[in-house]
Amino acid sequence: MTRLAELSVAHVSKVNRQQRRMKPRCPDAASVRSFVARQVEGADDWDPETWDGDVWDDSDKTGGQLDEWYGAHPYRPPYPPYKVNLVMRRKRQRVYTPPVVCPVRDNDGQPMFDDGGQPLMTPGCQLRPDPVISQTLEDHISKEMLYITRRFGQRPKEPLDLWLIRMMDEGASQVKVDAGDGQRFAGLSRDTAVNANYRLLVREAGDEMKTVLHLYADAIRGQFPEPSNWSSLDRPWQTLHEGAQRLVRLMVRDALFLGHVDDLMQLNVPKGIRDHIVKTAPPQYKAAVLSLMLGAADHSLGALKATLLGLDGLGDWGRLLPDPPYRMVGMT
Repeated sequence: MTRLAELSVAHVSKVNRQQRRMKPRCPDAASVRSFVARQVEGADDWDPETWDGDVWDDSDKTGGQLDEWYGAHPYRPPYPPYKVNLVMRRKRQRVYTPPVVCPVRDNDGQPMFDDGGQPLMTPGCQLRPDPVISQTLEDHISKEMLYITRRFGQRPKEPLDLWLIRMMDEGASQVKVDAGDGQRFAGLSRDTAVNANYRLLVREAGDEMKTVLHLYADAIRGQFPEPSNWSSLDRPWQTLHEGAQRLVRLMVRDALFLGHVDDLMQLNVPKGIRDHIVKTAPPQYKAAVLSLMLGAADHSLGALKATLLGLDGLGDWGRLLPDPPYRMVGMT
């Protein structure tokens, strides 16, 4: 019961002081216990409705206002929201229509000037000129930078080709940078050589706008200029998902060499990559994959990948599995 009384007194003290706009002060446990003990003994004539919330019985009778108090108070206000900085990579368009003016001339037809030597102008009666459209770019705010770096950063033990594929899926082709903020995206890769190539490419680009995907693709191509420079992928794949991933990885390596990473899914799959997928296919998918690749000479990577993943829904036509053991009902 005493504990409940102490909590009630502390709450009433806080509420009454806030209603009277008195300086905030934390009621410590010792002061609250002493105040409750005095009320139990009947030493004070206490009315909770008219009480000013003072449980300390000290020099805090002035009731200073909030704007007159500069000490450390326990009721700290919540942290202010993050300051919203301007974002520079978003385009802002401003339409300005200049006024039609003409110089003021004297009786002799000579232009007149003011005290500062500037020609006097007056509104003219001509047709208004075309509006002037100006665009400005705003920089990425810190929150966007943190989100982009966490989303696009290479994960531990993630191969470079798989990382580049994930950056495509995450939308790295939509993030445009220049030399101003391009250096802030340096270090997304865990390969130091790729990061060094990226910084060099950003400096060479200058004010030209390029995407993060394009810059890192060029940086990886500087490290692996030809498909033969990559590590081999001769291990047989086991699932259709792994086979589709193998297909895209080989196409990324080939597209880096050709410089067509942006339109990767629209590229036709070369015969060498199709033969590799058939060669490394597991036995249960060998026949279906062979039939698929033979008729995919003019298919794009996106269409071929979707068809390859769809083999799992073809039942007996999609894969060859050993027959289950035959068992007659009633036989042991």
